[in-house]
Amino acid sequence: MRAVAKTYGVTGSALRNGRRETSGEGRKVAMYLVPRLCDWTLQATADYFGLSSYGGASWAGSQIRKKRDSQPSFQRKLERLERLILPQ
Repeated sequence: MRAVAKTYGVTGSALRNGRRETSGEGRKVAMYLVPRLCDWTLQATADYFGLSSYGGASWAGSQIRKKRDSQPSFQRKLERLERLILPQ
C-alpha cells in the first residue's frame, strides 16, 4: 500500500477507504496488486478495501489488466511497483 500510495501521491488510508481525493487508478492498482502479491482472496481484498462484495475488487483488477495489456508504459509502471513491493 505504501508503494502504491507514494506512486500516486496519496495516503494509504485514502487508497483503502476510497476518499474523494484518492486517485481512482491508484485504488484500482492497489486492489489489483494485493491479491496478486499477497496471495489474498478477492473477498479478503474486498473486505480490506471496505467493499460490500468481492465483485468490486474483481472489477478493479479487470480494469487494470485491460489497461496493462493495452498500454506498455502502464505495464512498466506496474512492474516497477511490483519490484518495489517484492524485490528479487
